[in-house]
Amino acid sequence: SSCSSVAATNIPPRMPGSYLLVDIRHRLIITTSQKDRMMEQLPPPGASPILDRFIQGYEGTEVFVNPIGVSVLASVKHIPSAGWYAAVALPTNEAFASIRILRQRFLLAAALLTLLSAAISWRLLNRQLAPLERAAGLLAAMSNQPDLHPLPLQRKDEVGQLIGGINRLIDDLSQRQIGLKESEERYRTAFRTSPDALSLTLLSDGLYLDVNDGFTRLFG
Repeated sequence: SSCSSVAATNIPPRMPGSYLLVDIRHRLIITTSQKDRMMEQLPPPGASPILDRFIQGYEGTEVFVNPIGVSVLASVKHIPSAGWYAAVALPTNEAFASIRILRQRFLLAAALLTLLSAAISWRLLNRQLAPLERAAGLLAAMSNQPDLHPLPLQRKDEVGQLIGGINRLIDDLSQRQIGLKESEERYRTAFRTSPDALSLTLLSDGLYLDVNDGFTRLFG
């Protein structure tokens, strides 16, 4: 009765799936929803290992290429009293269509999220490095000025610590610059007021670069 019930099942022709009743002993398709395959002789042993497993008694679901060359998802149930097995098969391109669509959507979502995260990271990076860019501009402008000034310090993060270190270096250079000016003033004063005849001479050609009052009194 179960055989008759299965055989009487009416599957609309437009459905991509199919059912089969297979005579195990003769490796013969007794009936199927694919009318052109009725009474089809299955391949000999060894041609399809999974088909051989079904014929040898395996019950379950497998993906394999059927005898007409179509990749299918097939489930098999044996009918021991008749020596048959019943199988339902669905082409894998139909069975996994929703999975492929879902995978494509995941890939698209992942691509969009990657672009979004890249844009956010770029914006955050620009925001983090903006003080350094301003500091670089101020340092470039300061190189043409006689006096050094500390850079504006607006944050206390790693960038702020770096700018703080630059400010300490600028302060040290400013102190050295002041000391150098004071030393130069002392030297100029000593040079000008010395009673001895003093001169600065270019050794290569004997050109006088500077002379003091004592020199002019002695040599005119």
